[in-house]
Formats: sequence, C-alpha cells, structure tokens
Amino acid sequence: MYNDLHKLTSLQRVKVTIATTVAAVLMTFTLPSVAFADEAQPIGKLTSPSEAMALYKKIAANDLVSGPQLSTGDPCALVTVSHTDKTMIFDAFNAMRAFAKLPAVKQLPASDPSWKDTQEGAISMTNEQNINHGLNGGTFKCSTKGGEIATASSVLALLGGKELYHVRGLIDDPGVPNLGHRIQMLDPKLANSAFGVAHKPWKGATLSAFDMLTLERPQGVSSFPYAGKLYYPAGTEPKVPIVAWPSAGFFPHDLIPQEAWSLRVPGVTFDSTVFVEITMPDGTVKYPSKTVLSDGTLRLALDKEKELKAPSVGEVNKYTVRVVYGTKSWIYPINVFHKDSVYSAPSFTQDLPATINLPKDIQVSVPMKVSGFPDFTYQVQRKAQGTTTWTNIPQASGSITRTSYDLSVLVDDAQFDNGDQIRVLADQYGNKVYSRVATVSFTQSPSVSVTPTTATVFHNSTAPTFTATTNVSANNVTWNRSDTGELVASGLTFTPSATQPGTYHYRVIAKSSPEDTSGASAEVTFTILPSLQLSLSPVSVKAIEGSPVEFSAKANAPGSTYQWQVSPDGTEAAFTDISGATSPSYTVPSPKKGSKALYRVKVTNTQNGKPQSVVSKAVGYELLDSLKPGVVTPAEVESPEGSEVTLTGSFNVSSSLTYQWERSTDGKTWTPVKGATGQSLTLHLELGDNGALYRVVGKYGDGATAMTEVTQPAKISVYQAAFFTQQPVSQTVTESETVSFSVDAPQAHTLQWQMKAPGETSWSDIPEQTAPTTTLTAILLLDGAQFRVVTTDSKGQTVVSNPATLTVKQKVHKLTIAGMKASYSPDDTVKLTVTATPSLHSDSDKASLKWFASSDAGKTWNTIKNQRGEAQVGETLSIKAIDLANKQVKVIHLDGTSVAVSSEAVTINVPSARPSASGKPSDSGKPDNKKVIKPSLARTGLSSDDIFVWALLLLTIGAGALVAQRRIFQR
Repeated sequence: MYNDLHKLTSLQRVKVTIATTVAAVLMTFTLPSVAFADEAQPIGKLTSPSEAMALYKKIAANDLVSGPQLSTGDPCALVTVSHTDKTMIFDAFNAMRAFAKLPAVKQLPASDPSWKDTQEGAISMTNEQNINHGLNGGTFKCSTKGGEIATASSVLALLGGKELYHVRGLIDDPGVPNLGHRIQMLDPKLANSAFGVAHKPWKGATLSAFDMLTLERPQGVSSFPYAGKLYYPAGTEPKVPIVAWPSAGFFPHDLIPQEAWSLRVPGVTFDSTVFVEITMPDGTVKYPSKTVLSDGTLRLALDKEKELKAPSVGEVNKYTVRVVYGTKSWIYPINVFHKDSVYSAPSFTQDLPATINLPKDIQVSVPMKVSGFPDFTYQVQRKAQGTTTWTNIPQASGSITRTSYDLSVLVDDAQFDNGDQIRVLADQYGNKVYSRVATVSFTQSPSVSVTPTTATVFHNSTAPTFTATTNVSANNVTWNRSDTGELVASGLTFTPSATQPGTYHYRVIAKSSPEDTSGASAEVTFTILPSLQLSLSPVSVKAIEGSPVEFSAKANAPGSTYQWQVSPDGTEAAFTDISGATSPSYTVPSPKKGSKALYRVKVTNTQNGKPQSVVSKAVGYELLDSLKPGVVTPAEVESPEGSEVTLTGSFNVSSSLTYQWERSTDGKTWTPVKGATGQSLTLHLELGDNGALYRVVGKYGDGATAMTEVTQPAKISVYQAAFFTQQPVSQTVTESETVSFSVDAPQAHTLQWQMKAPGETSWSDIPEQTAPTTTLTAILLLDGAQFRVVTTDSKGQTVVSNPATLTVKQKVHKLTIAGMKASYSPDDTVKLTVTATPSLHSDSDKASLKWFASSDAGKTWNTIKNQRGEAQVGETLSIKAIDLANKQVKVIHLDGTSVAVSSEAVTINVPSARPSASGKPSDSGKPDNKKVIKPSLARTGLSSDDIFVWALLLLTIGAGALVAQRRIFQR
C-alpha cells in the first residue's frame, strides 16, 4: 500500500515531496451538463469558520519543532524527545485530523518501546542524510533493528534548514502514484502513535529527520515482522481510508495542498468513468486532471501557486467540487479563507422597531441592516397572537454587500393579523442571532388634504400658511420639496419663506406609522414673484395723419389690472384716467397733428391680500405729412464666403409699416426675397452673392390712400478667405535628425511659420520661414516645441493653423552592463545594471531597454522573462543565477523609430552548473569551460548581434526605415 522510496534531492528545500506531473492543463470552458445525474448529495461534515480558525491557530502554534541535537562525539548516541516537543507535535497532528472530523490520536505510553525505536530510526536517517522505510535493510549509519521496524511503519521526512514544519509538510505530500503520507495520517483507525526526531548541523544549516508511527503497535509487543507492507494488527485493516484534503467547509489557504487534492466518497469505489468539475470563485468551471487509486480514492491535480488565488483578509474564495459517477452525483464545498480573518456572529445594526403600525390593504417594507462576515443566512419568523410557536415565512428580500446585508421585511394584512409578532433570524455557520421582536398593529388607511393648494406672493412679502387635514397623528406628517426630496417641515402646518423668486412645489405626506413606506400625499404650488414691474412700447411713435396710434403694456405678474391715463397738454398734473381703457393695450382713436398729449398706464397687482402698483413713463406721438424714401444699414458689405450679415431698413415713419425685401443683380430688375417681410434681413453669404443689391419696400396704409417708398440699395461684396486643406502634423524624431512640417493653404496671400518654445506661453516668428514647408534639425532643446502657420488673404484677414508638437528623443550611443561578478553559485541572485551614454531620462526610453540571453555562444538570443512570463525590461535585471547558468546576457535599446543599440554580451559564470543541449543548466556540477566565441559573418561584416538587431528593427518599424544602408547603431 505504501512502498515508495523517499530520497533527498535538495537539502535547501523546505520539505521533501515526491514530484508529480500534472497530466492535463485545467480548462475553463464549460462541458455540457450531465443530464443523467440525480440531485447532488453533500459529502462530509462542514467545518465552521470559528472551528477552522481555532484549528489553524493550534497548528501554527505547535507545528514548529526542531528536536534534540545529536552528539558530536558519538552521533549514534540515543537522545530523547522532550515532553514539550511531543505535546506540540500531537496537538498539531490532531488539529489536522479534526479538520476532517477524525478522532484524536493519543501518545503511546512513555514506557512503550515505540518511542525508542522511532528515535533510533530518526537518528540513523539524520546521520545517513537520507530517508528509507526499513533503513535499507540495516545498511544506514547507526541502524538498529528497532529503527528498521519503526521506519517500516512510519511516515518520514528529512529536511535541511534551520527549523521544520513537520506535520504540515507530511500531509501536503501528494505521493506517486498514491497519496503519500495523507492516507496514513487521515486513517480513521489510527488511535495511538509515537515519533522520533533528531537534528545536527550540516554545512551551515540544520539537517533533521522525522519518523512518526502511523499504525498502533499492539501493547506489550516489543517488535513485529515487516514483510514489505505496512503492518496492521489483525482485524484493524481500514476498508475506507479517509483521505479528503482539503476538508469540507472552511479551510485556511496556508494549508491548501501544493499540488494535489484528494477526495473519497464512503461506500463508493470510483473507476476511470468518474466525472469531476470544480466551480471556481469567479464562477468559471474547471476540469482537473484526475487519477483514480486502487481503493477508489480520487487524486485531483491542482497547482496552488498558479491556479488558487490567495484570498484577502475578510474574503472567502468558494470552490465547489462536483463528482458524478453513474447516476449519482456529490457536492464537496471548500471555502478558503485568509489566516488573519476574524469570524463572529452577525449583528443587527438597524433593528426592527418595537411596533410596526400600518394601515389595512397596504404593504410596507421595513428596512434592516445585518453586519458580519459574508455568507450568513437569514429567515423571517412569525408568532401568531395567543400562541408560543415561531414559524418561518417568506417575507424578506435583501441583497448582500461587502460586509453587510441590507434587508427589507415585507408586512401586510394578508399575512399578518393584528397583534402578531415578527422577528428575523441571522445564522452564520451556526452562530445565530435574533432581531428585536416587533408587534404588528393595523390602523385605517391614511388620508390627507391641504389648503390652499396654490399661492402667489411678491418677493420678501409674508407667505401664506399651508394646512394639512389628515386621519393620522400629526407626528407622522411631513412636508418635502418635490424636486429635491428635502424635508422642510413636520406637523400639520407649513409656512414657506418668500426670499427667492421662483415657483416651488411641496408635497405633504401622511403615514400610519414612521415605518409606513406608502402613506397618502397631496401637492401644493407656491410662486414667489419679483417686485411688480412694467414695460411699455413703443416709447416714441411717428405716424402719418389719419392713422391710429397704438401703445402696448406688459406686467410681470399674472392677474394684474391696467388703467390708461392721458395728459392733454403733456404736464404731470394733468394726467387723468381714460374711461374704459383697462386692457394691456390702448389705441388713440383720432391722433391730431401738432398735439402735445402724453399717455401712460398704471398697473396694479394684489397677492396674498397686499396690492402693489406701478406707473409707466409717459409716451407721445408725432404726425408726419407723408412717407419718405428710407435707408439700409450698412449701405455696403464686404465679407468672406460663409459669413453672416444683417441688413436693417428704416423710414421716417415708425408705426403701421409693412416691409418687403428685394434683390437685384443689375440695379434695374428687382425680385422680392421670399419670406423677407421684417424690418431686418439676415444673409448667409455665398460667392454667388458677390455684387448683389438689396433694398426694402415700405408700405403705409391700404387701398387708394396707401403710401409706398423704397430704401437706397445696399451693395454686397463676397470674397473667398484663406483656409487650410492640410494642417501641420505632430512628429516624434531622434536628436540630430531632420524634421519637416508642412501646410497647404490655397487662398493664402502670405505665409509665416511661428514657434512656441518649450515652457513659453507666446508665439514667435521663425525668420525666413515663409514657404509651405519648414525644415529643421531636431535638438533636445526643442523637445516639446510647437509650430504653426499664420496666413493672410487678399483682404488682409488672418487665419492660423492648428499647432503641431515636436517630440525629440535622445539618441543612445552606448550601453554598458555593470554589477557582474566573476562567478556565482546556483542559489545566488544576479543583479545587473545597464548604463546608457548619454543617460536615459524618460520612463518610456528606460522601458525600451530589453534583456536577452544566449546559450549557444551568441548564435541565437532569447528574451529573458520573469516569473509571470513577462519580458524583463528596464535598467536593472535581478534573477537567480541557476536560471542563467553559463549563458551570455546582453541588453538592447530600441527607441521605436530607427535607432537600436546593443550592449556587449557578458557571461554568467556558474561553476557548479553547465548548459545542457536544451540550454538549461545540467546537474553534473561541473562548470562549462568552453570559451564563448562570438562568430562573425565575413561577407556581410555583421556579427550575430547585428543580425538580431536588424531583424528586430524589421519587425518593429519596417524595412523602409533602413535608409541609405547606414549603420543605425554603434558599438
């Protein structure tokens, strides 16, 4: 059952495990659901958060044991394990078993020979620097018969370092092809045990062996035969080993196995047809590579470091293992938590009220908040009046947040009777807490009305009081701004302020109780007017004798009243009311030539019982003999195509005129402009309007007495302005390169290039740069400079182009690698730094430094990658020496345009490792003494490094960038 041979492969490792290969990569696509499987059954007993945390703390506190040190004089001398070390190991071991709900294992009596035998086995393996079940037939150093027997019935570990985490390392061993120590350590039959442990200094570290019995030796039997299989006393052979790891329920991430999970369904022996899927925390489904052991146990391949993300403190990563076999299916939930998380029962931070008052026929939602660790459940319970039994009801709805639930309990008279009680139960993995008990009380449905429903006042005057009439308590009546929801008052009355003109809407709400979420409401509108204001038009009238004259007034307050007044001689004291003139407008029925009469209007408005009055200025009129020819302003227009111009016609008469605009191209034939019947005409100029004439015809009166006159014509001149068909474009170049900016302005009369230097705020002309294209040599001082063109057209109008920015990148002339040592050991960290001449300043240039390695003397180069598989870039390289053992390393700078620079190659000399044919370090321990020679290509004159850089450039910027066959990098 357990015949694997453990060998020490690296004394620097924290623990020894037998390597296993993941046979298949975990896939994230979803397979069709297994329709033939019945409803999944849970496997195992769940470990609660509090239980899991307590067990983990016991493991962390007791797992670390170093054991007694061997004597330097007689390394085979028996040394005993202290009582403290014994207690610590058993406490940690039993905490592991408790995760799987297995009984604790007791220490064998101190007098039992097993303690001596296991200790002799540990001493022998420590001196041999190796581990073996049975001590290899007695060939190990310091081997004894008792040590051979003990190690044949034990789980073993041999480790190098300062300390040991024994139990954790043993149960994590996945084993090949079985499940290693895990089968024995989680054996439900195991009841008593003993162990041995010893250590001694070894090459600056501590070498220790650990030997623990996993099968109880019969009491009083000093030895028993070992014949190639583990010994079980008669009748105690386990039929169904419990090898579920990690255990169901809550499980700390620190104890998750490194490589393999194991699972067993009691009473079921799986074969290769078993189907396994794991639902990951993000909801995706993975299908792990599985192995079915001879006893029907599942071994699932999962890489802890690559596939199982460590949760943050307070978070839980949920994994659900689903197993389908035949027509049966099982569910095994694993909730992985951070070791520093804290678990406690939930609590109600917003509780139920003592009484829930609500009206008949209305459902209310009572809000609650429950805080605590995520994943607790909640249940609403009801106790009918006159009974003592609480029953569950589906009356709650809620949504989970990061650390709390926001709940609402729905209550109505369809589910409750008057006097019933209600409470909420929150349960977090057995930690239960109850809310306050609330009593349900029904009342009449609330109603409300308000008077007045509308009111208007002037600015800063006294506002009215709105009064609500309702059938609920005044304590449950509130007033709110309808648009903002702002609470403005409570109770039956509300008096707003009149400090800010505007229209305001308020809502009065009456509820049967504070928890009532519906209630009844009514709306009111409150308008605050500015102080009464009045406008009068026209202020001066010119008309022809015999035509009526009309004046019009307008007040800013609705409901205003008007009274027109007249002063026949134009004096202030002579104004009297005009009988019947009480509308917003007034027409002088028979205006007389030479009259001095003046007219005005008085407006009065009463709001909230307080009147305000305003009197307008006095206006008069002037009667003329006849209509005279008019004028158009402006008389001449000269504007570019696309601009707008407004023409206005005026005559000597200002009242009762009609207008019609006309257009002519020769000054003789005039055509009416359709729809142009106002005093002004707005034109959107086109080139076809050049030379056109516009005038307006004014008409006064109708029929035979009508008078008609025209204005003088206005002349329109339209020209084409300068514009850009090509704007200058921003460019990025390397210092010393030539760069050009160009524009195309077909109608430009003059061109002048301007520059705004980096850090400057004003533009300056560039001398002698008046052509469509300007060319300059890029220098670093011009990095960030902007360029533009100013043009003028034939009319002297100015047009400015868009600005273009010049980015100048520094040219790298030389790269030098520093920090090299003559040689390294495999575990050393190689730290290299590259220096650029001249130095690199921008982050983008530093990020363009890329590191390469070659294992074939520079013939081929491969990108150096970090642990995440990303290319190593930047000014520094930090990597384990074993990863670059005896390889060449160099760094290349590629600036994204046409310059690539490579450093000289350096060799990472690791004497204890040499490159294999695959380019990976060999395990011979001998250095590769072959001299690395950089070959050259005689016909081309390029080294292999050159060829690589040229190829890199072709892939990055295209072959067109290699102009004039110029060498674009320097050694």
